[in-house]
Amino acid sequence: MYSTSGEKFLTEATRLFYAEGISAIGVDRVAAESGVSKPTLYAQFGTKASLVAAILQRRSDTRKRDISAYLDNRPPDTDTSVLALFDRFIKGYA
Repeated sequence: MYSTSGEKFLTEATRLFYAEGISAIGVDRVAAESGVSKPTLYAQFGTKASLVAAILQRRSDTRKRDISAYLDNRPPDTDTSVLALFDRFIKGYA
């Protein structure tokens, strides 16, 4: 969906934002640590807010895929699936 440079920017922004907070990290730092220029941010994401939205959307999509895959490997019984889902949440995500 994004160029290789856009993916690098997204990956580094994700790491920094989760480690230090969105408001604490500027796009200059993301650009410097990712080795990708600020124009790439604007070309790929438009704004910092859109970058944050892309990070959150990716995380949501990943979680939905993980949950679906986990439940697909469970018996089709609804009660068992619900309990299995709680077990998955208790174990946490990597």
